[in-house]
Amino acid sequence: MGGVAFHLAKRADSRVFDVRKYGATGDGTTDDRAAIQTALDAADAAGGGTVYLPTGTYAIATKNGADGTKHALEVHSGTQLLGAGIGAAIIKAHDDLPYDTPLLWASLETDIEMAHFTIDGNKARLDAGARGTGEDEGIDFKGGQRVVVHHVHIHDCGQDGIDIDDGVGAGDFLVHDFFIEDCAGAGVHSAAPYVRIRDGIVRNCGHERNTNGEGQVALDACGIDVRGASGAIVNCTIVGCVRGVNLALANDLSVRGCTIDGTGVTGFEGIVVGSVTALGGGSRHQIIDNTIINPYIGVRLAKGANVRVSGGTILQIGSGGAGILLQGTTTPVIEGVMVQGGDVGDIRVQGAGGTLWRVENCVLLGGTSGVRSEAVGKGVIVGCTRDSSGGFGVDLRGVLSGVTVASNDFRGTGVGVRMLNSGGTPSNCVVVNNAFAAGVTDAGSGHIYRNNVIGGAFVAEGTTAWPLGA
Repeated sequence: MGGVAFHLAKRADSRVFDVRKYGATGDGTTDDRAAIQTALDAADAAGGGTVYLPTGTYAIATKNGADGTKHALEVHSGTQLLGAGIGAAIIKAHDDLPYDTPLLWASLETDIEMAHFTIDGNKARLDAGARGTGEDEGIDFKGGQRVVVHHVHIHDCGQDGIDIDDGVGAGDFLVHDFFIEDCAGAGVHSAAPYVRIRDGIVRNCGHERNTNGEGQVALDACGIDVRGASGAIVNCTIVGCVRGVNLALANDLSVRGCTIDGTGVTGFEGIVVGSVTALGGGSRHQIIDNTIINPYIGVRLAKGANVRVSGGTILQIGSGGAGILLQGTTTPVIEGVMVQGGDVGDIRVQGAGGTLWRVENCVLLGGTSGVRSEAVGKGVIVGCTRDSSGGFGVDLRGVLSGVTVASNDFRGTGVGVRMLNSGGTPSNCVVVNNAFAAGVTDAGSGHIYRNNVIGGAFVAEGTTAWPLGA
């Protein structure tokens, strides 16, 4: 899948087709669509080449009606569309451009590069109710192979900034060094089988596509939305979007080294895998070394299997929220994450989710509890530390069974473990080799307590009739 790492600009045989020579004015008012399309078609007829946009603002006021489709400019296989630079060469939707019109469009094309220009979607031309409902993307790919988009600024689109749809033979997309802001839909949406998105910034996207038929935040109202794909999202910054990253119907995706900031956004979720009521989350995702700031939920694993959240920090969690929320996921692993500020639970397992979950070597600095489970599934909490006055290191409630709490240091919190009757009673839990300030508040039956240090004193064994630290 490494083929997309090329940049076609390095080809020595690339012919240059300057749009000015085909009648484009770049004056910001004249409709330059036909002239630019003529240059694109000429490059295609020549077997490929570079279509160049000199400095100027190229207004696009009409659809490409040649084949009855609804897009504006069609880019063909073997084409480089290169501009004079971000802020210098601007493709702008004219006030007269009809609703439901992507500015740049390619269908099942191969070996395309787009770089060094700005797209202004001019979403103000659309009625507020129309934004986020059509296909008013900046760039719209209907499938394709070996496509790279880099060093572009895309803003104010009536839908996604970049939309990569699945198609016959689709795959191998690379989007890097980009800045996308103020789009009604996602900054980047991808359903291609393989995609890499790196070193980009997405800001203030998704706010005009923020509900679905379930009355919930739309899955693709976010900074980056990837579904049905594998690949990686690396070193991206996402600020002020409705949601940070959404992964659905995908496998083997890595989200690594990203900074995701929800400051000022109500109900913000940093990274979401799947949907409880709709799309599956896929499997084997790696969420590694990300920084998530001011979320309501830092990471939500609604569905999926074998997802690993490793390293990174989740800070300043909103009231009633959680750093990591496990809902309908199977065999997730949470390791080495620092979570600060979850007043319900830094890490929370709820509903029927979290089957065979594992939390290890995490630093939990939040409010009421470090790990709170109210789910049926079994889990393991091992090697974690917590430093928060009052509250509980681990809060186990309801009908759960078979949770193991081992080798944790919860001396900096109030009660090490609380077993709570709440719609049922916990059973058959194991609490071993921990250090607690005040031990265990017990409920339920069949628990094993062994070799714990309570308030500085070693307690070899306890029973359900003798809660540790009581």
